[in-house]
Amino acid sequence: MALRLLLTLTLWAGRSSCRGREDLPAAPAQPRVHCQAFRYPLAVDCSWTLPPAADSTGPTSFIATYRLGVAAHGESQPCLQQKPEATSCSIPDIQMFSMVPYMLNVTAVHPGGVSSSFVPFVPEHIIKPDPPEEVGPIEATSFTLRAVRPRARYHIQVAAQDLTDYGELSDWSLPATVSVTLGK
Repeated sequence: MALRLLLTLTLWAGRSSCRGREDLPAAPAQPRVHCQAFRYPLAVDCSWTLPPAADSTGPTSFIATYRLGVAAHGESQPCLQQKPEATSCSIPDIQMFSMVPYMLNVTAVHPGGVSSSFVPFVPEHIIKPDPPEEVGPIEATSFTLRAVRPRARYHIQVAAQDLTDYGELSDWSLPATVSVTLGK
């Protein structure tokens, strides 16, 4: 009973506070946040988008902060943004090999109101290296293709994984083309 009463009061208060404010734009939806450790261990890079809102007009700025640990008593630091309207930020000086998650808070500030998203992450779990570049036959590495057809062309792609074996594979490299000649 108490839970229903509280819910009813919340809905009522929410509706009554909007009465007479039809000219104000709607509050922004929660930002959709995605973080990757492309530059691990130097930094974690995060970006976000706002889902389109029916009557969302006017400027939106963002406040991005983070802290180590999910407990509210942790000290928040600014996630570095180029400007307040930027939809990305960087967290420098990552603490390596800590299983204590970071907590990122992205708040969208709009004339119609504010909304926030909280994203916990462990940097080692979101490592994703850049794809390998300049892939081609070099002496330092080898891979043997078996049962190849003469005069066939093969397109080879490779992906990288971080030295720590954490995170996910990189995107695939651009294809390197190899032609098989007879007797080789």
